[in-house]
This record gives sequence, structure tokens and C-alpha cells, in this order.
Amino acid sequence: MEVIFRESLRMAAGSLWSHKTRSILTILGVIIGVSSVLAVVTLGKSFEASVVGQFDDVDNRAVFVSETLKEGANRGPPNAGNFGPVFTKVDVDHLTAMDHVQRVIPNGDVQATALLYEGKTYVFRTLKATVAESDTVKPRDDKALYSSGTVFADGKSQVVLGFNVAEGLGNLTGKPVNPGAALTLRFPDGSQRDATVVGVLAKSDSLFGQSNDNVYVPLDPFYQATIQSPSSGKIVPVYSGLSLRADSARNTNAVRDAAKAYFAGTGSDAKALLPPQVIVQVATQGDIVGAISAVFDQVTLFISAIAVVSLIVGAIGIANIMLVSVTERTREIGVMKAIGAKNGEILRLFLLESILIGVVGSVIGLALGLGLGAFVVSVVFSASKTAVVLPYEWIGISLLVGTLVGVVAGYLPARRATRIQPIQALAYE
Repeated sequence: MEVIFRESLRMAAGSLWSHKTRSILTILGVIIGVSSVLAVVTLGKSFEASVVGQFDDVDNRAVFVSETLKEGANRGPPNAGNFGPVFTKVDVDHLTAMDHVQRVIPNGDVQATALLYEGKTYVFRTLKATVAESDTVKPRDDKALYSSGTVFADGKSQVVLGFNVAEGLGNLTGKPVNPGAALTLRFPDGSQRDATVVGVLAKSDSLFGQSNDNVYVPLDPFYQATIQSPSSGKIVPVYSGLSLRADSARNTNAVRDAAKAYFAGTGSDAKALLPPQVIVQVATQGDIVGAISAVFDQVTLFISAIAVVSLIVGAIGIANIMLVSVTERTREIGVMKAIGAKNGEILRLFLLESILIGVVGSVIGLALGLGLGAFVVSVVFSASKTAVVLPYEWIGISLLVGTLVGVVAGYLPARRATRIQPIQALAYE
């Protein structure tokens, strides 16, 4: 049996080799299909890994609180989802008192008009106000967050500059901005406040890159936004967003669930201040990463489905060449049957030819697709230093699909070959 199979394989390969140009053009259809799918998947997986990797720097005990439109709500004009600060000091106090909450970190925006440095005016619109414990500005042992200096002290008139802002001020004045430099902040009402630069953040290679263009200040004394609390009736500070820090990583989900329950209840100021179509969203690092991965998977599958059209075209090409091959070799089939070849052996011979086309095409397409995907990632995302992620699970899938394309496309022509009658075949011209 093994000898018969080897002989069938030799004959199949020989038949393809005797019609090299036709075989190459047919194999090309499979190559294009497989390589297109693998290139798209490699690009998608690499980009996904790069985006998800940005969250590696986030404390795994963090729980993020923000506002978002309900699913299916009318989004309206641009920025319709920005409802301003709604998380009050009352909300912060309730969250702080919950079990397993180590700290609640509020943040907000401070509107400005310019930064004054060395007699020059640098136009700047929004300062990011937070606390020294925020992951955005708090130094970490495992990452060089600052190119110089360190975080500000809460309650002090100090600022931390993003890399691009510090570079822009230096280019404007011809004097680099170093820790200890004096800076004046100008606000929309015409008032000004002197501040000291205490830190310059290192250049971020993140795909988001937001920290490069921000200026961070402590809530106290810069942030002054207040509102009347719906629950207490008192004038209290109000913030744009919150992040909670659990006392340990194993309690992060418990803190998230407790915060969700609080904002879903009737005691939350944020819920009372938000319109009906907007809800408070509470998510852990894992929730965010999972949502991002799900979106990337959907997009990758959708684009891959389009690329699969090339495989269908390749399958049609295989079926076409096998039908032509059966017609051209009618007398050969008649001779084989006349000397005792069985229908199963004829079927195997022609099926092996189509399978060889599928396998060879998928192997070449696999190498080409992975190489093309890696090249696109290294060129298009070179600035963000996105690493190439090879989709190993798709390698086996591609080989299997290429083989199946050969089997499916070659079966009907192979069956047709088995139905040829020896006498008619020998008389065929």
C-alpha cells in the first residue's frame, strides 16, 4: 500500500511538473489567499499586543471610574459624551470607606491660556490636575518615568512637564527646562500663578503618547471646581474622573463590583448629575484589556474574511486545472484502467495532484504572509517600536485550509476521472 501511495505521489508530482506554467499560475491563487490572511492576522496581532502592552505600566490593583453613553444611546455631535466633572467629594468619601479600597485618586482639568517661561509665551490650553499617588506621575522602580526630576508634592505650587512641552519651551527660549526652573501659568480670567518645575517626564513611546503633551499639577492648590452636591446640598469639589486602588490585586474585582453597585444606587452624586443616557463605567485593567482584545479579534476576523475570497478564487483555479487535466489525460486513464487500475487508485492520483497544489501554495503563502506582515509592522509602526507577534495558531490553520482547498477543489474532477470507461477512453482523440 505504501509503495502504491509513493508511486501515485510521484506520478502526481510529475504531472504537475510537466505543466509547470499552468501549475504555477494555479498555485499562485492559493499563495495569494494564504499570504493575505496571514499578513492581516500578523499585523492585527502585533498591533493588539502593542496596545495591550501599554497597560503593563498600570498598577494591577487599579479600578477606573469614568462616564460613558449607554449602549444604543444617540451620541449626537462631536464631544457629546463629554459631560464635564460629575464625581463629587461625596462620591470620593463613599468610595474611600468601602472595604478593600486603599485609596481613591481623583483627577480633573484646569483651563489655562499660556505658560510663561524666560519672558516667552507658550500657548497651552489644559492642565491635568491629579495627586502625587497617580500612576501617571508617580515614579516606579521598574520604569524610568522621568528624564529629570520627580513628582510634585501635593499642596505645593509645582508642575511636572511632558517631554514635548519641556522641549517646546526650551526651543522657544533657547534655554532647556530643568527641575527648579520658574514657570508662570496664565488662566482664562487673566490671573497668573507662579510655579516651579520639579520634573520632566521621559519621552513616551506609547501609541497614545498623551503624557508627552501634558502638563500635570497637584489638585491642591490648582484645582478649584465645585458644585452643589445633590445628596447633601453642600458646595463640594467635583472631579472629571476617579481611579481606585485596591489593597491587593486579588481584591480588585471585589472593589470594582462594589463601586458599580454604588454608582447604580440612589446615593451617588455622579448618577444624579448625569443625564439618563449616560452611565458611570467602572473597569479594571483586565476589563479594558479584554475589551480591546475582543475588538481587535473582530476586526482581524472581518478583514481576514475578505482575504479568504482569494482562497475561493484559488480553489476555482484548482478545480479548473484538474478538469482540464482529466480531459487531456482521458487516454492515459483508459490505459491505466485497461491494465487493472481501480477507481480508488485513479481517484487518489488526481486528488493527490490537487492536494499538492494546495499544500505547496499554502507553505509558500505562509512564509510570504508572515514575512509581509512582519515587514509592514516594522515599517508602519517603527516610531512606536511595535514588536512583531507571529500568530502561531494560524500557521496550522493555514496549512489545513490550503490542504482542504486542494481536497474540495479536486474531488469532483477526480470523481469524473473514475467514471471514464476504458473502451471509450482508448478511442478518445
